[in-house]
Amino acid sequence: MTLELILAELGAGRDPGRPGFVGHAYSEIHEAWLSRNPYAEEEQRRLFPDMGEYQKSLDRGVYHEGLGLMRAELSLLR
Repeated sequence: MTLELILAELGAGRDPGRPGFVGHAYSEIHEAWLSRNPYAEEEQRRLFPDMGEYQKSLDRGVYHEGLGLMRAELSLLR
């Protein structure tokens, strides 16, 4: 999911690190995770904006790890 989001932004000529998109990406990643984990704990079942900071940090970490990997890969291609 993370790389799909990043590649879609790059394909549209937009920066996947721009603030307006990053917040959207966090929510999308969380929703995808929820669809794969129907027995998640109550705190994890909340919408992204309503979750606690620790739970949010997990989704943020997934996105930024993917973004870092994609940027490293692109720099190798140049």
